[in-house]
Amino acid sequence: MIGTGHPESAENAKALRKSGAVLFFATDSNLLWAREGENWVNLGHVVPLDSPRWNQPIPKLSGVPYGQGPRLQGIGE
Repeated sequence: MIGTGHPESAENAKALRKSGAVLFFATDSNLLWAREGENWVNLGHVVPLDSPRWNQPIPKLSGVPYGQGPRLQGIGE
């Protein structure tokens, strides 16, 4: 079932019992939940991938990340 909020909230729990669903996706937090017995277990965040992003190159770093000397920036002599 797709909805907002938590699967154990009053309106979601009623709809989930009625439909018998074992998965719940919260669109407001992008969390996927699975039913294990009487409890709901959070499986984690679902990150949408847009198809144009799949084929884009990884951005390259520019500049000198370590400064001009052999020491890291922020470390004193």
